[in-house]
This record gives sequence, C-alpha cells and structure tokens, in this order.
Amino acid sequence: MGTLTAFALVGDRCGGLEGRERDGRLVVSVSVTLGAIDAESLLVELYADAVENDAAIRAPMQRRESLPGLSNAARYEVELRTSRPLWHFTARVVPRHDGASVPAEIPLIAWGKR
Repeated sequence: MGTLTAFALVGDRCGGLEGRERDGRLVVSVSVTLGAIDAESLLVELYADAVENDAAIRAPMQRRESLPGLSNAARYEVELRTSRPLWHFTARVVPRHDGASVPAEIPLIAWGKR
C-alpha cells in the first residue's frame, strides 16, 4: 500500500484506497496513521474532482477500527451511491475546526495517492 507524507502535519500517513461494491453502493476505505496528531483535530474525506456532468464529491469518512501494531492508526470508511469509478477518488486528511472553511489548495491537506 502506498503512503503519502503530509507537508505540515508531521507524521501523518495516508495509504491507498480500497473499494468494493455493496448493495449498489461504493464502499471505500483507507488506512491512516496520525502519529502524535489528535484524531479529533482532523477530518478524513473521500474527494473527487468535478467531471463533465458530475459535481465534485467531498464525503467525510468514519473512523472504524484501530490498526494492530501501529500507534494512533485506524481504518476510515465511507459508503456512497455513485456511478463514478474508484480511480476518480482520493482520500485527504484536512484540519478540523468548527466554523473554519478549508479550501482545496490549503497546504495543510494531506492528499492520498490515486
């Protein structure tokens, strides 16, 4: 599984996406290692750019289970109804703060590999 190191969030790692179909919906998961960063201060999202007739997608992912043998690491998952293929999506880790707006180009976002 590939990893990506965030520029501003030292120690943040985001693995490759895994996807499957369940009851006509796309279920996507990703493994994220946060290191010393508090999971409550971040949001893991599934993201896809707008293409042709499809709008951009930003779907918050839910923390599922901790990853054995790794400190502060977990699998995140989201289920959504879409006809778009898995390769349209990437996971991203963004800072979370009530009332804050996070633009796509902020350097604190750790983008996963497509």
